[in-house]
Amino acid sequence: FTMKDLYHNILYIAIIVVVMLDLACARASSNECSLSSEAKNKHLFKQFREIQTEYYTLQPYLIASNLEYDGSHVKMQYAPYLPTPENLERIANKSAHLLNKLEHWNGARSELKPREERLIHQFKYFLKSNFDSIYEGYYDGMWMLGPDYFCEQPICYALEYFHQALQRMLEIDGSILTLTDMRNMISLVKEHRKTFEQYLKNMKNGVNSGMVWSEEVCKASSKTFRKIYRDVRTKPEGILKMKFAKVLMNGIRTQKGLYKKLGGPELEQFRIDHGDYETQLNKTIIEYIGKPVHDLIKYMKDEHIQHCPPSSISSGLGSLPLKYVYKNGQIDGDATQKLPGTKTPINVTAGYKRLLAYYTSGNYTGDNAFEVGTKLADSYYKEVEELAMEITDIDNKKEAITELKKRLKSKDFIFNKEPFPESESDDEAHEKCDSEEDAKLNCPKRWKAFEAWKNNNTEILKEASSRIKNLFYTEGANKTTPDCKVQIVPDYDPTNGVPSYLESDPDCDEPAEYFLPFFKNKMGPSFDDYNTNFHEARPGHHLQIQGYLENFMDECEDISMWINNLVDYYPSFSEGWGLYSENPILLKDVNLLEDKLYPKYGALKWQIWRALRLVADVGFHQRGISRDEILKKFQKYTWDTSDTVEKELTRYQGTPGQATSYTLGQQTILKLRNYTRQQLGSKFDIREFHYALLSVGQAPFDYIKLHLENYVKCKNGNHKDFKFCDLVLNSDSGSRKRGYMINDPVKIKRQTLIKKFSRTTRKYKHL
Repeated sequence: FTMKDLYHNILYIAIIVVVMLDLACARASSNECSLSSEAKNKHLFKQFREIQTEYYTLQPYLIASNLEYDGSHVKMQYAPYLPTPENLERIANKSAHLLNKLEHWNGARSELKPREERLIHQFKYFLKSNFDSIYEGYYDGMWMLGPDYFCEQPICYALEYFHQALQRMLEIDGSILTLTDMRNMISLVKEHRKTFEQYLKNMKNGVNSGMVWSEEVCKASSKTFRKIYRDVRTKPEGILKMKFAKVLMNGIRTQKGLYKKLGGPELEQFRIDHGDYETQLNKTIIEYIGKPVHDLIKYMKDEHIQHCPPSSISSGLGSLPLKYVYKNGQIDGDATQKLPGTKTPINVTAGYKRLLAYYTSGNYTGDNAFEVGTKLADSYYKEVEELAMEITDIDNKKEAITELKKRLKSKDFIFNKEPFPESESDDEAHEKCDSEEDAKLNCPKRWKAFEAWKNNNTEILKEASSRIKNLFYTEGANKTTPDCKVQIVPDYDPTNGVPSYLESDPDCDEPAEYFLPFFKNKMGPSFDDYNTNFHEARPGHHLQIQGYLENFMDECEDISMWINNLVDYYPSFSEGWGLYSENPILLKDVNLLEDKLYPKYGALKWQIWRALRLVADVGFHQRGISRDEILKKFQKYTWDTSDTVEKELTRYQGTPGQATSYTLGQQTILKLRNYTRQQLGSKFDIREFHYALLSVGQAPFDYIKLHLENYVKCKNGNHKDFKFCDLVLNSDSGSRKRGYMINDPVKIKRQTLIKKFSRTTRKYKHL
């Protein structure tokens, strides 16, 4: 063994060490869950954690959604939703403060990994939207309006949050163990009275301040609220049927559930001091929750509606705050136009700007949106005129349109050939036909028509799946499509006139759902169904959202899991993708409608419809245009005189900003597709573009644009200023397991429960 041999051995070892270090560095770079040096050194995630902490401090009713907290934490920290002006002001001020702090983070953004950059965009969006409570901004006064059209405010889920907290308390081996625990639970139940009494007070303040929805929205939102609290709509005692009450009342005598370790001596002592615990708890639930909920339902239905002006007076935010208080359509005094108890004017204009930013995740102004909608409606209408001549084989445009309008009224396109009976259509039917079992029994004609409509959509679903295979990766490392099935089910909400979608979870514990409105006067028309399927199912919401959950979801066990669970819907990207799935995918990319001219008309009609949504939303909420004027525009361009138009206009009036997300989102995706094609030239692959776009998941458009710019740089080898091409181009989905990457068995069980919670409060995606 010579010195030369020793030298060579040392050299070999050195080379091996260098290679191993290089591999380790490469692995570290590729490990998405590890933090970059910049994020570590500049304490980026500490800021994210601060936002999370403040979120629960200010809104303790949401505490059950925190994976890091065990049942004991939930038991100590849960408190009911309480929308006092003071609380809402604190939330508004704190979210603004945290946003300002995040915007002034002093790290180098170019040194951050893509997921870290994405988190900055997500948290900014979260804070700009008032901790994702878009209709509860203090300074714009919208918190006094009452529920929105879809009833997506915390008041609509207040008792679901209580139920979730109780479910989390079941993690404790005997949550209610002592006499003090029993007294505290009675007190906690009593606290919920303040939730509904305060909300009613807020609505009364809205009347005095001039913050009231139009008559149409008040009626619709009241119905939706009654549907959510259906067990209490006739009497307070119905509250005992709700899930939270069943958890509270179950197991007191048999030592189960919350009372697993509650002994007889404690129950006896409570009886001596206060009376029988079970009896007292029962009475308390009825008196302190059932009665206030029932009172709020009654107030909305019978009293508040009197103060909601007709749309000829106020069609939306553009007319608010009102100058006068109205009663039954007549002036009944002056409105203050001030925030209650202050001299501060209500700033509805700023509120609508904030809503536009939330729903478009861009820099569109109302005027921009109105102009885009007007131009696109005119452009698509010209295509309809040409199609009318093709369908009717009439060369005269005016005559062709007249003939096509006549043909579109044929009963052949409708799944109920005769009008539904009044007994299956009135308010009583809305309440007695709100489940499959009840609908089959009490609304048999509607159910028969629904089954026919469902079957037609099922066949289209099968056809769509085979037609889109060349546009998406269906297997391998870049797989983009979901495996989870989507089932077609009825939507029993009588205020909804269009289909909607709700995704499942990463493990597909239950199918995703595609809803068809059960209470339309005419179910159909069938020529809309291709377009609807492409929007709601494949390749629309189901492929986009469920595909992301199964294939690309950020599984890192850190703050990203929390924000992704909490904010799982970015309207402009989600609805923009749904509309992009209609056009260009359905209308141009798959060549499916060339010989199906009536469905082609249906698809073009819905392009016009979405363009007109921009006109309607800005018209109602910025320009103060009347409902009648917008209605005439819809009838002129879409030729639709059904109840769908009326219901949809009420929807746009009652969800300010939401209607802008579709077309503006679609136009943004089209710009990104054209940009990517132009930059990559012959290297452009539509499947890879869709993979690059959809693998990002639900995120604000400003981040999606940045991601695709980096993707193009990496593909073209022009990435000197970007060091993470391995993370942008190479997917780890081949090694991903479905679900969440959590090793702790306790957290796995907890996360499974939280997943179920999130489905009950998740936002539906509407056509």
